[in-house]
Amino acid sequence: MDKLQSKYPNFVEAMESMKQGTDTRMISSDKLKIKYLMSLVAYNSKIGDVQIELNAIGNSNVTVTLSTLTGFTTHASTNSRLISNDLSVEQWNELIYETMIEHNSNPDHQKVAMDFLKKRLSNNSNGKSGCLSVFLSFMVLTAFLYLIR
Repeated sequence: MDKLQSKYPNFVEAMESMKQGTDTRMISSDKLKIKYLMSLVAYNSKIGDVQIELNAIGNSNVTVTLSTLTGFTTHASTNSRLISNDLSVEQWNELIYETMIEHNSNPDHQKVAMDFLKKRLSNNSNGKSGCLSVFLSFMVLTAFLYLIR
């Protein structure tokens, strides 16, 4: 079986276009999976990583999977719909973006960012600033969405 990359070249091109200005990098590509990794950063501190994968499902389908990682622990995963042939670069970008929005709504993904913010606030103050926590959470989510767009 050929590498997945040869069957879905537009996915790779879409990821290459999306990664400009970020530290997103391909970390593996084989017959079953293409894997990219992007740092999840807030306040110039690395919170964890978001892994973006194109996964072979059976012999004729693939799905895009986004996972939030800290170290070797996966906190949240979100799968796209099944794809049976290579999409255009624009369609891949749209699918990845839609999946990222759904992933960012995942409570387990949000918990990673909130835990970081709570720790950060408790180090900077008494951690009693609820308004600041909500504002900072919104800013992290907005920055993350901006980076992947």
